[in-house]
Amino acid sequence: MTRRSSIIATVVSLAAILVLAIGLERSRIIRLPWQESVPKRSVRVKASVEQFQNLCADIEFVSADSISSAKDLEQILTAALDTSLESIEQRNTPALDTQALEQLRNDLSEIIYRRWQENSFDSYDAFMRSHGYKIRSTEDLVKSCAIDLVYPAATGQPWDPSMEPGKAVETIWQAWKDNPPGSGTLSVLRGLADQPDGVSIAFRRVCPGDLEYFPTPGGPLGEQGWLGERQTAFNMFYVTNDGPRRSDQLAAGRCVMLATVGWVMQFEDKRFLPILFWLWFDPQSQRWVLEKVGAGNIPEGVGGIFF
Repeated sequence: MTRRSSIIATVVSLAAILVLAIGLERSRIIRLPWQESVPKRSVRVKASVEQFQNLCADIEFVSADSISSAKDLEQILTAALDTSLESIEQRNTPALDTQALEQLRNDLSEIIYRRWQENSFDSYDAFMRSHGYKIRSTEDLVKSCAIDLVYPAATGQPWDPSMEPGKAVETIWQAWKDNPPGSGTLSVLRGLADQPDGVSIAFRRVCPGDLEYFPTPGGPLGEQGWLGERQTAFNMFYVTNDGPRRSDQLAAGRCVMLATVGWVMQFEDKRFLPILFWLWFDPQSQRWVLEKVGAGNIPEGVGGIFF
């Protein structure tokens, strides 16, 4: 199935919920069991989702309304990071030194706060630009994010390829902020897990020739909780300003460190979702880079979110 037909099919099946999510089978972040039949897999997806929702009843959550700054999120993330690092014997790598881990916590907390709590394009864009990211080029937005299909679905206006990329992204942001796409939206955050059971970080070193999959967060949720039978990845409108990407590092014969941050969150429609942040450590800039954001245990479409 082509990129265009795949996304059109998704938009049609989800009606007004529109599709910002691009499946991980397309991004190749996580391998999925495509060999199974659709009816059998549908039953397993439903069972997996129900099991996860039940597990979340034992996790303590903090109301999103009580989060007044990115520092509040960073405190939660710090506790999770300390717990996750207890199982790592070797920490003598640049990716896991004190400064690098502090940068990971700081950046991710700011990104989450500005994306959900403030829900402001100007604030989010200013932070991303000041921390080594830029909005993709028009060509890249079409190729990687299908903005030629996302834009008309979000705004009701035809896609104009001559539009400045930043303006196009801002217009989509505002359109979904003013009119969230249906009950499946992830635009409104209601609560976040505030203990290690619902916030976990995993690290994995990948070298040329290795399978390039991101690690699964640990803790009691396990792979079945964090990933389930179906996952999705959201559109990432931003990329790093310069320097090689992860694939370039591996192609040059270098190993890279990967990290997955899993955070269970509750949204406007009352459901819990394990939100996943995939990062890699750039040895040239000596910093963690956010490559992708997504979610596990997806029971239905999740429109209205992007990074």
